[in-house]
Amino acid sequence: DGSLRLEAADRLLGGGFPLQGNLSSELLASGPMPEIERETERLLTEGRALKSHIFNTGHGLTPQTPPAHLARVVELCKGERPG
Repeated sequence: DGSLRLEAADRLLGGGFPLQGNLSSELLASGPMPEIERETERLLTEGRALKSHIFNTGHGLTPQTPPAHLARVVELCKGERPG
């Protein structure tokens, strides 16, 4: 889950392990887009400093998740920026 920062988890494990950093499913479903974007970018930035990083949501997607929120996160993960 997202309760532990990736860098802290990496330190606790001694480094060198692939880690999965999770975007809050609740934030993705109901958060304002600027907050979703900030958190996504934070996870991506922290993940780049690791040996390897798997981006994911914390507990999957809920039926309430707007497709536009998910599409924006995918764009950010692919490195796409708005026009």
